[in-house]
Amino acid sequence: GNTVKYQYSLGIYRIVEWSDLISAHTVPGESIIRGLSEVGEPKGRGLLLLEEMSSKGNLAKGVYTVERVRMA
Repeated sequence: GNTVKYQYSLGIYRIVEWSDLISAHTVPGESIIRGLSEVGEPKGRGLLLLEEMSSKGNLAKGVYTVERVRMA
């Protein structure tokens, strides 16, 4: 969560300053949501959670499926 938070707010592109909406995958867990929300929510930014992988044979199944829905 901390790494993505700093990349989003203080990185070379300072994405939080110009992007109204970003996307993030739920694979890293809830910390990515918390980190991005801490920076983006006060500025009215949106976060689109990517919960499925379309690649053939992906391993994101089972318990992961249940947890990603809970996170959203």
